[in-house]
Amino acid sequence: MVLDATVKLESVSGIREFKVQDILKGINKTNLNENEILTEISFKIPSENTVTGFRKLGRRAALSIARISIACLIEVEENTMRCRDARIALGAVAKNPIRATSAEEVLIGKDISQKLIDDCVEVISEIAVKNIGNRPSLPFKRQSIKGISRELLNRLYMELWSN
Repeated sequence: MVLDATVKLESVSGIREFKVQDILKGINKTNLNENEILTEISFKIPSENTVTGFRKLGRRAALSIARISIACLIEVEENTMRCRDARIALGAVAKNPIRATSAEEVLIGKDISQKLIDDCVEVISEIAVKNIGNRPSLPFKRQSIKGISRELLNRLYMELWSN
């Protein structure tokens, strides 16, 4: 999702292409027809001023199913820390992975800083809580999303500084 990827599905009936986020249509439901196979995933190579990352939290280290996850892409203007583009996707907080567009808006157009990261983490947490609803996992996920979001955004911040 954060790479804005496109998928290609092929069958004897022809070829269909659409955004990767449009594959999933609900719990255990996809946009694939019975006779189709996924043959290609494509995306533009991010610029040199871009960092990406992914974090997940699961119950087991090996082959764990994510209890919660986050993916992020941050592109800054050349020779600055000003965010040109940000894309954040959250997993296991809704029926399907979702884009955290209001959290992206916190970053875009501003200089990346620890304060900005803290603000973004709070918005990510609000998005997660809103989408999780009143599930029993809410207290765990509320704290977990803050932790993995802060960890990922801090790592990306350090990568940007070192470039």
